Amino acid sequence: MTRRRILGMEVSPSLPYPDLVQAVRAAEDAGVDFVMLPDVAPSGVKHEALAVVAALSTMTSRIGLVPGVSLALNDPFNLARALATLDHLTGGRVGWFAPEDAVAPQSDRAAEFLDVVRGLHDSWDDGAIPRDKMSGLFFDRAGMRVLSHAGTHFRVRGPLDVPTSPQRQLPFFADLSFPELAERHADVLVTSGSHEDVAIRARSERDIRILRNLDADDPRFAENLLDPAVDGVIVHCKDLSGFVRDALPGLGHQPGPGGTLRALLGLAEVDCHV
Repeated sequence: MTRRRILGMEVSPSLPYPDLVQAVRAAEDAGVDFVMLPDVAPSGVKHEALAVVAALSTMTSRIGLVPGVSLALNDPFNLARALATLDHLTGGRVGWFAPEDAVAPQSDRAAEFLDVVRGLHDSWDDGAIPRDKMSGLFFDRAGMRVLSHAGTHFRVRGPLDVPTSPQRQLPFFADLSFPELAERHADVLVTSGSHEDVAIRARSERDIRILRNLDADDPRFAENLLDPAVDGVIVHCKDLSGFVRDALPGLGHQPGPGGTLRALLGLAEVDCHV
């Protein structure tokens, strides 16, 4: 059985907010699987990506929302808390990625950061927070997992003070410019054409997806769109609304099944204690 192709699009974080909402809604209506919201902009002036996702959670119902998050400007506990909350607000439609400039200088710190976030997102067993007024049981200590992480860069006890989110582990998108980090941590490997051997090897060992960055003006756009070496593409274009209106209908994209972002990506659900 042929796996459905995945289609994502990047949305500029420097767009005026009404234009950004219009672009994301148009992408959702056209069956695009997710939009990426980088944490960087050429002008240096941009909206904060996590806040934008919170706002878009009320404006959309099916499309995945993938904000860029600086690892240098955040700490693992508060970021894990924010991401889990956003996953609740969207019904499980959130993923995340770290901009390249936040990873390159301290890849060991970035790897530890990701380990802590994943550990915190696994703080509670399913059903461990019943909030039962009749019995007076707010949470079951037997279902609580204290992380007690003490590493080189972070000391985090846990547990996370947010109930387990719909996806439990939010899909992490990683650029193959940093193959060791991407191969170990990513649910979605993003390539611009290099290091694809690393991605293909990783896919043979565990359940991940490989997506290729693709410029809408690339003369080989149609060829790259259907390349069987990858599972789909992330389209970059200056006029997202125009692309969705004029070009997307002719691509024959098959919309996803709905539900969580993991489901849209064809990733398995995550059980407790990953």
